[in-house]
Order: sequence, then structure tokens, then C-alpha cells
Amino acid sequence: MTENLGRKTTIILVLVVASLASLLLPKRPFRLGLDLQGGTRLVYRFDFDRALREGKISQNEFGSQAEMLQDFATIIRGRVDPLGVMELSLRPEGKDRIVIELPGAAEFSASAVKGVLASEVAADAQQITLDASQPELVKSFPLSGGVVSIEGEKISYASRAGAVLNVQRRGDDNTAANAHSAGAVVELLSNDDLQRRIENVGDMQFLIGAKDTDIQRMGSDLQKEQQKLTTWLEAHPNEPIDNFHRLPANDGGPAPDLRWYPHRIKKGDLETPISQRIQQPLMVPPENWRFSGSDLEAVSLSQDDMDYPAVGFEMVTEKKSAFGDFTENHINDSLGIVLNGEIATLATIHDKLPGQGQINGGSAGFTQKEVTELITVLRSGSLRIKPELLDKARVGASLGDDYVSTSFISALVAMGVVVVFMVGVYRRLGLFSVVGLLINLLLLMGVLAFLRATLTLPGVAGIVLTVGMAVDGNILIFERLREELQRGQKLIQAAKAAFERAAVTIIDSNLSTLIAGLILYHVGRGPIRGFATTLNIGILTTLFTVIVVTQVLILLDIKRGTTSYKMAELIKVRGIDFMSKAKFAFTASAIVLLAGTIFFISLPNRDKLGIDFLGGFTVTARTQEPQLVTKVREMIDAIPGTIGKSAEVKPILESGSKQAGYTKFRVTYKLEGDESANGPEGVPNQTGEKEIRDALATILQRGPVEVASTPTETGSNVTGEIYFEEPHPAADMVAALGEVGLANVTIEPLAGHATAYSFRGEVGKDRSQADLDARIQARFEGHKDSQLALFRVASPIPESALVGAQVGGELRDRAILALILGLFGTVIYVRVRFAEYSYGIAVVVSLLHDVLFTLGALAVATKTGLIQAEIDLSMIAAFLTIIGYSQNDTIVIFDRVRELVPKSQKPLRDILNDAMNQCLGRTILTSTTVFMTITVLFLFNVGTRNVLEGFSFAMLAGVISGTYSTVFIAAPVLLWLEKRAARKGSQSALATKAAKEEQLAVT
Repeated sequence: MTENLGRKTTIILVLVVASLASLLLPKRPFRLGLDLQGGTRLVYRFDFDRALREGKISQNEFGSQAEMLQDFATIIRGRVDPLGVMELSLRPEGKDRIVIELPGAAEFSASAVKGVLASEVAADAQQITLDASQPELVKSFPLSGGVVSIEGEKISYASRAGAVLNVQRRGDDNTAANAHSAGAVVELLSNDDLQRRIENVGDMQFLIGAKDTDIQRMGSDLQKEQQKLTTWLEAHPNEPIDNFHRLPANDGGPAPDLRWYPHRIKKGDLETPISQRIQQPLMVPPENWRFSGSDLEAVSLSQDDMDYPAVGFEMVTEKKSAFGDFTENHINDSLGIVLNGEIATLATIHDKLPGQGQINGGSAGFTQKEVTELITVLRSGSLRIKPELLDKARVGASLGDDYVSTSFISALVAMGVVVVFMVGVYRRLGLFSVVGLLINLLLLMGVLAFLRATLTLPGVAGIVLTVGMAVDGNILIFERLREELQRGQKLIQAAKAAFERAAVTIIDSNLSTLIAGLILYHVGRGPIRGFATTLNIGILTTLFTVIVVTQVLILLDIKRGTTSYKMAELIKVRGIDFMSKAKFAFTASAIVLLAGTIFFISLPNRDKLGIDFLGGFTVTARTQEPQLVTKVREMIDAIPGTIGKSAEVKPILESGSKQAGYTKFRVTYKLEGDESANGPEGVPNQTGEKEIRDALATILQRGPVEVASTPTETGSNVTGEIYFEEPHPAADMVAALGEVGLANVTIEPLAGHATAYSFRGEVGKDRSQADLDARIQARFEGHKDSQLALFRVASPIPESALVGAQVGGELRDRAILALILGLFGTVIYVRVRFAEYSYGIAVVVSLLHDVLFTLGALAVATKTGLIQAEIDLSMIAAFLTIIGYSQNDTIVIFDRVRELVPKSQKPLRDILNDAMNQCLGRTILTSTTVFMTITVLFLFNVGTRNVLEGFSFAMLAGVISGTYSTVFIAAPVLLWLEKRAARKGSQSALATKAAKEEQLAVT
């Protein structure tokens, strides 16, 4: 035991130095998850099956979906973060999805788009005509469809033709389909710049204008082809033209390699029908002369002959020669450049183009914004398959900071509680455990930093949980050392025996927990996978520090001359006949579990399941003044459709009180399996932000910047308000406002808001109110004050999340699979380690007891509304952790049973009692340390409505149940199983002991 002491000490020092290097050398050792630093998370799906059916990909490409998905991820990265400065996280997930995470306060939402009705719309009308007096405004309504709102009615439209919206669904989201008079406001609900960048397919083709002779070579003529096109357009007015191109020629489709595309609309004009914009057919060139956006080497800003913005392009080196030959062969022919199904450029080729050219808007002309977006899309390439949004979440940076500070403080307090407890009970040994715990945390954080792991809010919970569970092994060793010393052994022999006998138990218990952690990592996603990562690494570092570090510290201390250790003996009771109370305990447990399970089942899904499993959205809103829950609920109820009827309104308890009101509320809308009123795949048509912002407009927190101006002879007098997340020095704000053009600025704190300020100043005539608003917000956001604190304006909607029904169903199924696999893994592991199925079955029965007990506790918490205790991904993490912890505790006692069986002549019932009595002190002490750390986590998060509130509550219930079930459920079940085996003639050691008990009972 002592011969490897030097080697072990060296290993410890090397690992400590390596961990310190991982933490100190990088400028930012950790990547914070979106829940800790704020940002946006999007999940997109690519429907490869549909793309194959529609001919967008070939059968060969269909077989390499993983490669295509990686290509699409690269393209999207180029569109969202072309300069590579946003620390964008973008990764494929599964076979057909891409997860995009933008850290920080990334805001891409575009300004509101509102038009007006040109004429009355009947309640059953399938077309909506917009006022065309402002063409550019009308053109902001996407051609490919979207969602609009008219006087409370939501309407999905499939396409836009000029000023006419072709309706897909009236009364969307169960809003009433009513008639609307001319002049009513038509507001576009689906308008997000980030999503437009991602969802733009970016398809690009270089086609040649087809002449009569070309069509004749195809076995047809121009008149016949035009007639087929006209017939199809009349029958399919709202379908994309590519659907016509996919038809075989003998089924009414075009001749092979013939294409018809509409021209772009001229600047300032509205769209005319496709039939009026198709002027001539185009021809697909031979295979060796086919070029697309992926063949472009460089794309840059240029100007056409009329000084309109244009796009200059250059082919990749390997395509330059072919492009030159292509253009040389078609001199005096028309070259059409088709972008996303429209002809952007159609010009005559006069000379050979040596691998470069220009894309202009022709007579239509490009705007500067169109050229900028086009360059971004072309530089990134074509997606070919339109991505479908499945999941969206946005967290404000300020909430992330709140979570960081809360988590950091709770971790410190939890550690402090454990330190005081361990030192108070084990004195000198307790100090060794504290040193081991510090090294454990250092190694854990070092590994996370080395792996560049993303630290999430549940990940912090994993660290706090590691603090509680890390001392479990130390307590096991120390209690074993106490036993050996009480038997009269010298300290060195007692220490050796304690480590040798406890090591097996520690490894068994921690590896069984690791099984649950690995399953959670496999089936989890996002923050939950972060929790699994932290938990799994924490288990491994705990094993090392408990078995190696603590051992080295004790042995070095003994070598220096220590001959004894003082330990407080808190649990002195022995000889308790636990098994005599088994029947009563079973009866009581059955009643409690049955009542809790029935109560849980009786709750509607919308009450007990989160949007992770049902689909829907959740929005956090801040109010200007404290508001009563009833008032906010009444205002939300007034929202038309199912949102108003079904949305739940819950206050964030830390923001106020029931009597005075609250300033933060969480509004949640769940799909409840009704997908008909939502978009494709059951995805809600919007995140709910706009509906809630409009409904609460009169009470919602103002800002983040409010500006009002009064004209004067020399300019304007300006007054306003700025809402920040933290307080800042007035002098810094005065200086910042001076930089945007305000003179004679004064700043005063805004009454009732500790982090908001009112200001006054003067400005010249060259500054409009809207311009000032934008400049002020831009000046503050992302800059620091004189104390190096970051200026961050406070959004009235700091957090939102959207989950589609399809995603919710998949997550629910995977969660159930995770629990089943966790229980199955336990049975197999215990069977292998204990060579008896009865041990594993007894453990699983106790785990089922703990899961059902926790479900009942969550049902009660949900019904009372005091705790955010819905079943979601974080709860699945809690259940799997409970499974790991509970089996950890049970395995310790079963290890003692396995140790006693060959030594004792007693029947199994008495051996079980002896094992539980001998481990009673350890069971109570370890449960106490874990309970204390989880209690700290709960107390710091209760009322916040974040994921740790419900997680820590579930863990508290699980720890209590796990301690109980180890003694009163697992042990009696093991005895019953072995008695049953004995009656069937089993010859195992346990069955033999059980048979002896049967004989004693008979005599």
C-alpha cells in the first residue's frame, strides 16, 4: 500500500498542474451555454425523403445524408457568421437536423411589417388584396408565404402574387375567421432576419435562351410548349414553377432540358402573375457546362451600366476554362442567371467570358440591401433543400448573468456547508476530504476546460451534485476505518483494510451512477447533455480523488507519526431490527405510491408535461410596475385563438409578492397534441412574443430606449428613458449621450427602477427621433462604463422558447427510453458484479419506488403551483440522477451483505439487518451531505422558474426516497427473492441462507 506512494504523489501533482494549465492558459477556458450568457438557439430539419421524391437530390446523394448535412451546416455558417466573429456553435444532430447556437445578446429580428387591406375581405375569402400604394412595403411580405394577422385573426398564406396573398388557412391557431373591411391593418407575423438568411435556399443556375431550332431538336415547337405551360399555370396558380419542370413531357411537362422562369420585378413595382413575367424559355446546357452557386470562387459588390448595385462573380479555377468555352460557344445567345426560381439577369453574350461576369437586376435594378443579401447567400452556396424550423429558444444576456451569479454562489455555499460538516464530524480526516474535494473540483474544471466543454445551467447543477456525492466515498472510507480501529487494529493496518474493502464498493456505486450518466448523455440534447458531461467527468474525478488522493494524504500523515484519528460518532444506535418493519413499510409505501401515481395520471398533460414533450412556446415578460397575477392573466386571456384560451400565466416569485404584485411573468402555451392549427410538422407559426407583447403593451416594461423630442428654433429638446440590466455611473451615461449628439445632458434615476434612468438634452436639426433611438441603443449596447461593467439594455421580453410538436414527441419517446435503459443497465451491471440477478432486481424495485415517489411529489408541487415542476428534459436528468444515487446507496449495503454471507452462520434475514446496522452511520451521513447540497441549490433557485428549481426539488424528493427505499424496500425484496429461490432448490449462498431462515421459521 505504501510502496507506490511516491508514484501516486507524482501523478497527483502532474494532474493538478495540467488542470491549472488548462484553466489559466486560455483566455476563456470555458464556453458558456446560452442559458448562462444569453443568445439564440435554432434547430432546423432537412426533409431528405421529400427532396428525393421531388427530384432535388439523387438516389446516390440520398445515401450520403451525413455528408450533405455537414455541407449544409457549412453553408449556413457562412450565411449567419460570414466573418467568423460570433463564436457561433453549429453542428449536425441526428440524421437530418442542424443545431445553431448564437451566444450573447444576438438580435436579428427585423422591424415590424404592416400593410393595409385595399378592399373588403369576406369571412370565407381565399385571397387578400393589400393596398399597393407603397410597393416596397408590400414586397416585404414574402412571396413564398407566411403568417399575417388581421384584427385578431391569424391567416397563413401560401404565396403572394403582386399585392394578392393566396390564403392557405383562415382562422389559423383557432382564431375566428371574420370579415374585414378595407383599410384594416395587415401585420406580418413571421419576419425574422436571421431565419430569412438561413431559410433562403440560394439556388443558382446558368441557363441559355432557347431558340426555335433548339426546341425543334427536342421534338417539339414553341407554340406547343407555351400551350403546355399555360394549361399548367391555370390549373396550378399557387404552385412553384419547378413542379411543372418535374413533369414528364408526355404528362404535360416541358420538353427535356427546357425551363420556364419568371423575371424579377422591377424596382418600385409589384409582382405580376408568373404567366406575364415569363418571356422566353431557357435551356439547360450539357452536363459539362452546368454551373451553380457552388462553382463561384469570389462574389463582390459591383455596379451595372445604369449605376445600380450589382454582383460581380468569378468562377473557381477548375471551372474558368469550361465557363469560357461555354460563353464562347453561345456568343449572341441569351444567358439567363436564375436565382431561387427567378431570372435575375438575362443578357446577350457578346464576348467570351474568361471565368467571370456580373449579375445585375436588368431593367428592374437591384437595391443595395438585395445585393448585400445576395452576396451573402452566393458566398455560402446553395442549400438545395429548404430547412424547416423545429425548435427555437432565446435567452437574454442579463438572465444568463443572473443564472451565473446564482449558480456560483450556490456552489460556494454548498461547498461551505460540506466543508463545515466534514471537518466537524471527522476533524483531521475531514480536512483531508476537503483537500481531496478541492482537487476533485480542480480536476473536473480542468478536464472541462481541456475538452472545451460548454458549461450550462444544468452543468452547474452537476458540479454542485459532484460536491455532495464526492464526500460519499470519503465517508465510506472513514466509517470503515472507524470499524477497523474499533476492532483493535493499528492505524496503518486499519487504513489499509479500510481502503481495500471500501474501494470495491466505491467503484461499484460510482460506476452504476456512470451508467445512468452515459445514457443521459446519449439521449439528451443541449443543456441536458451539458449536465451529463459534467456528471460523468465528476464521477471519474471523484473515483480518482477518493481512492488515490485521500489515500495518499492519510498515508503521508501516518508516515509523519500520526497514530490515531478523532471522529465524532453521531449515529450510535445499533441492533435495529429493520426487517421486522418491512411489512408495515411495504404497506405504507404502496398506499403513498398508489395515491401519488393516480394523482399524477389524473393531471392533464398540459399541467404536468413541459413544452419539451408537448411542443409550444414559453415567453418571459417584464412589467413596468408590479402587477397582480389575475390582471396579467385577464390580459393574456384576451388574445384571440388558442393562445388566449390555453396559455398559462405564472409569476416569477422572486420578482415580487402575491399582495403587492410581480414584475416578471412566464407565459406558456402548449400544443396538447393538436397540430391542425399550427404550421407544418406541428410547429407553432410564431414564438408568441408578438402576441404577448401586444396583449401586455399597456403594462409591459418600457424601453429599452424611449426618446421624445420637442422642436425648437435651433433643433429639438429631447427627453427619454434608458433601461439597463445593472446600475451605471451617471457621468458615463452623460458622456455616452454626448457622443451621439446630445448637448447639455442631465441624468436622473427613474423612480421605482434601480437600473433605469431618465435623461434630458438638446440636439440639432439633423437628428430625427428614430435616428436618436437607434444611435443611443447602439452606443450603449456592448460597451463598458468607467468601472468596466458592460452596458446592457433591458428587454421587456428577455427570454422565449419554441418547440415543435414533432420535436416534443421525439424527446418524450427518448426520455422514456432513457429511463428504461437506465433500469436495464442497472440490472445487468449488478448481475455481473454480484453474480446474482436477485440483487439487481431488488435494486430496480427500489429505484421504481423512488421514481414513482418523486412523480407523486412533482404532481403535488405542480398542482399547488409553488414550484416549476413540469416533466421536461431537466426532470429526466433528475430522474436518471436519482436512479444513479439511489442504486449507489443500495449497492453499498449489498456489498456489505456480500461480504458477510461467507463469514456468518446467521440466516439471510439477520445478515441483512447486520449489514444495514453496520452501514447505518454511513447511509445517514452521506444522505445528509447530498441532501444539504441539493437543499442549497433548491433554496437559491426556488421562485426563479428556471430549470434548476424543479430539478433540485425532484432531487430532494429522490434523495429522501432513496435513503428510505435502500433499507425498507431493496433489502426485503432481496430476502423475498432468495426465499423464493430456496423453495425452487437454488444452491446459491444467498438461497442457502434464506433456506436456513425458512427452517428456523418452521421450527
